[in-house]
Order: sequence, then C-alpha cells, then structure tokens
Amino acid sequence: MKNNLICTALIFLVITTASSQTNYDYYKYRSYYNKAVLANAEKKYPEACSNYNEAFKYGNQYLPSHLNLEDYAKSLLATGDTLAALETLKKAVVKGSNIAYMGIADNFSKKNEALFKKEYPKLRSEYWKTKIDDMDNIIEMGKLDAIDQAVRTNFFNKIPKNTFNQLVDITDSVNFFQLKQLVTEKGVNPNGNLMFHVQGENLTFYASILKRYIFEGRISPEEYAGWYDFQRIYTKAATTQIYGEFDLYDCGQVNYSPDLNPIEDIENVDKRRAELGLMPLEDWAKIHDGALPEAYKKMKEKSKSKN
Repeated sequence: MKNNLICTALIFLVITTASSQTNYDYYKYRSYYNKAVLANAEKKYPEACSNYNEAFKYGNQYLPSHLNLEDYAKSLLATGDTLAALETLKKAVVKGSNIAYMGIADNFSKKNEALFKKEYPKLRSEYWKTKIDDMDNIIEMGKLDAIDQAVRTNFFNKIPKNTFNQLVDITDSVNFFQLKQLVTEKGVNPNGNLMFHVQGENLTFYASILKRYIFEGRISPEEYAGWYDFQRIYTKAATTQIYGEFDLYDCGQVNYSPDLNPIEDIENVDKRRAELGLMPLEDWAKIHDGALPEAYKKMKEKSKSKN
C-alpha cells in the first residue's frame, strides 16, 4: 500500500512537471501579453489584468519577466487591487526588478510603500541567490562592459580622432574575443554595451544567439528588434531598418521622425514583427502616442480601401 502511494505520488509529480514544461507557448504568451499592454494603454484595466493572467499560463522559467510583472502590477493597482499589486511587485523584485527604476512603488499609500521598501532588501537578496552560481561570469561581463564604456567616455574628443579610433578598435578586438569565450563556453547572455558595437561575422553570430533567446523567453523581442535595427543603421551604415524598432525606440527624442530611417519592405513589416511576437506598428502607435511612417499609413489606407 505504501509503495503504491509512493508510485502514485511519483507519477503525479512527473505528470505535473511534464505538463508545466509542455504548457510553455511563446506565441500564445506574447499574443495575450500584447493584448494586455494595449488594454492597459486604453485604460481597460480589468481586461488588461485578465490578459496578463492568460499570458502567464503559457510562461516558463523566464516568463513572466520582471518587467512583465511590473506591467501587471501597474494594471492591478489601477483596478484598486493594492494587495495583489504589492505581491506581484515582490515577485518582480525576486526576478530582477530594481526599486530605483520601477516608477511604481511610490504610487502606493505611504504605509504600503514603507512596508514594500522594508521587504525590498530581502527580496533583492533572493534574486542574487539565483545568480550566485553564475556570479563569476556576471563579473567578467561587467568588466568588459566597463572597459568598453571607459575607453569611449574618457578618450572621446580628448585625443586625436585617428588615435581614438585605433584605441577603440583594439579594445573591441580584445573584448569581443573574451565575450565570445563567455558566450560559447560559459553560456553567458551576450548583452550590455558591447553588443552595440558588433559587426560583420560577429553580428551574424550574436543575432542567431539572441534570436534563439527570444523564443526561450530570455530576452524580449523588443530588445532584439531594437538591437538589430540599431546595428544596421549605426554599425553597418544601412539606411533602412527591418522591424521599425529603432525609430520607435527613440520616439520621445526632440528630433524624432518615423521617416528618418525608412523600413525596408514595409508591406511585410508587421509579418516580420509577428514572427518575433511583436505587435503591429499600428497598435504600437496607440500605446506610445507615436507617429507612424508615412509609407506605413499609405499602405494601411490602401489595404482598407480594398476591403
């Protein structure tokens, strides 16, 4: 009898584990998440909360991310569910949220804000516990990142341009060699400032890794698309972007123009975005009060006139 109970328990554990693993569906996650973000922008907060909950059903060990949880907490707070918002925010901290960048904690009552800030150090320590085994690699990545920025910040416009460019090239060569070792041998996420200077074969190499990370839930499609378009325009000196994320990312800038860097093959831009789990440009504009490229607007008008 005892053995039967043990076997039953083990079977239940295996089935539960398997079902939780097979439940992960990136596209379903992003579909509900995008709906939630759009509902939140339209101040349909109960609808947003419902869609966040649906999205999280299809998550994995990486999703929801700390940023997804912060978004959910904001929607909960807007519905008046303060306790659920606080609990969600705590989960966000354990997943990596930093109180200095949240922009939400001070929206609670003074009492709840004080309670949250009191618990914050403990919650943050739980996050770092999950990183302890990878701490050496995180430190090494941080060193490379610091060297990259130190050279560019401390010597720009302070030494002759040719000398500065040579110094940057040497620094990048050494950094990229070490970065590749960290990524290929240690499995470290290849992010940070270094990623904004890769080009040639390095760009192809890291693009393939980062694209895989999207579907694992390790990075967001917004991060990937923004990085990819940035690389095309600044590193490869291309005049066009692929996903439209480069200009969208900069929509708050003074000299922002959605037509500054045209989107290549704009007729299929939403299809390419959908392949990454991104919402259409039209929905993006609703959320961010951003202007759409003229070519995109004309394409949409033409499509509507056909229907």
